[in-house]
Amino acid sequence: MRIVGVDTGGTFTDLVLVDGREVRIEKVPSTPRDPAAAIVDGLRRISPDRAPDLVVHGTTVALNALLTGRVGRTALVTNAGFRDLVEIARQDRPELYALEPRKPAPLVPRELRFEIAERSAPVDGAASADGGVRMRRERRFGRADVAALARELRRARPDAIAICLLHAWADPRPEQELARALAALGVPITCSGTLLPQHREYERFNTALVNAALVPVVRDYLAELARRLRPSRLALLQSTGGTLPVERAAREPARVLLSGPAGGIAAAARAAVELGLDAVLTLDMGGTSTDVGFHATSERRARAAEPVASGTADPARIGGQVVALPALDLHTIGCGGGS
Repeated sequence: MRIVGVDTGGTFTDLVLVDGREVRIEKVPSTPRDPAAAIVDGLRRISPDRAPDLVVHGTTVALNALLTGRVGRTALVTNAGFRDLVEIARQDRPELYALEPRKPAPLVPRELRFEIAERSAPVDGAASADGGVRMRRERRFGRADVAALARELRRARPDAIAICLLHAWADPRPEQELARALAALGVPITCSGTLLPQHREYERFNTALVNAALVPVVRDYLAELARRLRPSRLALLQSTGGTLPVERAAREPARVLLSGPAGGIAAAARAAVELGLDAVLTLDMGGTSTDVGFHATSERRARAAEPVASGTADPARIGGQVVALPALDLHTIGCGGGS
């Protein structure tokens, strides 16, 4: 099986081909206006005789879109009375001694936050068949509610929608029901309880908003890249260092936010195991940025691998936005070898 790993950086695009015992390496200049062009060029150079069976891609497309704010126009749909939850956020202060601390602006402005009459609540002392929390619907939205919401959303003309209802981590069905009802709008919809089934509403809501905002950007990029790479299959490195099928990465792009930097840590972790090391500190310097990561071989230190509510793991902040999905422990600075 011929596999090619591709890491697209701000300056260069690096490729490694593995076919049995054969290993080839190639480096080509990146093409920021059309990242896929450099990948196609590199593949022609590294594998001129035939197309690879699988291309595994590490990319910063999602990360750059979030950091620069070049994301889709996103609408939030939530329970009546809770549209300001994403702006209130948590009452922590990352800059403890700042005299005039500033909170990051919410990803979605207030005029794009919509409410619907729906409320679920846990049944006291009752567990579901799988041992989870059993829920009951105390207030259901009706056809008139959905029709009114759909009219508001059509007027707002969002590129994507995030549906974030209370307690969806325990019972995602109300979100999924609402998503089906709004499917006729023809825009991608992210359901928070499906993406991140854990409690702590703010973290779940904001993660879903980040995901929804990235879908229009990442989906189009991956669709075009997959088309240009045919017949090769395409997979994405995700923030944990593992891989994700391209179809899921297009639906859940928040999982590939740290796709590029995670590849270096994953490689260092493999080397640490072979060298018998308990832990490694990694330094990955590119042309435009430098990534520093930590990995313990005895227990993969993934952020948010345990529920945020447990108090043992904090969600990552990327561009000021909380993203509570699992990710390797790394930090990036905007300074590289060519800076």
